[in-house]
Amino acid sequence: MDIYRIENTGQMQKCVWLLFYKKSGKGVSLVEDAIVRAEHEEFKRRMDEENARQNRRIELLEKSQQRLEMLNISIEKLAVNMESMLKEQLQQGERLGVLESRDGEMWRKVVGHAVTAVISIVIGYIFCSLGM
Repeated sequence: MDIYRIENTGQMQKCVWLLFYKKSGKGVSLVEDAIVRAEHEEFKRRMDEENARQNRRIELLEKSQQRLEMLNISIEKLAVNMESMLKEQLQQGERLGVLESRDGEMWRKVVGHAVTAVISIVIGYIFCSLGM
């Protein structure tokens, strides 16, 4: 008959096999906390369940870590895109400023020519009425 004993060693538990055997017709005395195979199987089943539960938790954590890494990569890409968009906006702002200043300069030239023409007409009329 196989017999087991559970020993607590800090945070770990380990199962130590004890073999019940006959020696010269007498049985060897068993340790008080020895357990039978059924109890060991129950202990083993619980440990397997705990290992499966912890493996599932580790798997979920790894997936979560992968999602966080993908999110970080996406954020980095977004930051690079936003930086390039900012540069493009600055360049477009400069070009727009140049275009707006051209229109302003042209408008000022047109107004200047119109004022010059009006003044010339007025001066011409005055000289014509004076007979010059």
